[in-house]
Amino acid sequence: MHAAATVDELETKALALSEADRVRLVGTLVRSLTADDTIAGAWLDEAEARDRDMGGDPDAGVPAAEVLRKARSRLG
Repeated sequence: MHAAATVDELETKALALSEADRVRLVGTLVRSLTADDTIAGAWLDEAEARDRDMGGDPDAGVPAAEVLRKARSRLG
């Protein structure tokens, strides 16, 4: 249980960071998930492109719950 509490605490603290600091943190976390910087760089490039496409408007995107619901309905 201690690890879960720690993750919850980290998440709360991360969400309180400025946007620039959250972007930096995401980049660090993505790079930590893969030894191949090319893959990590590609993911970061894609994330930045999607953010630009949304024009900085979080309401312009589709909520993850809706995307997952549609995907599940198509699969099963």
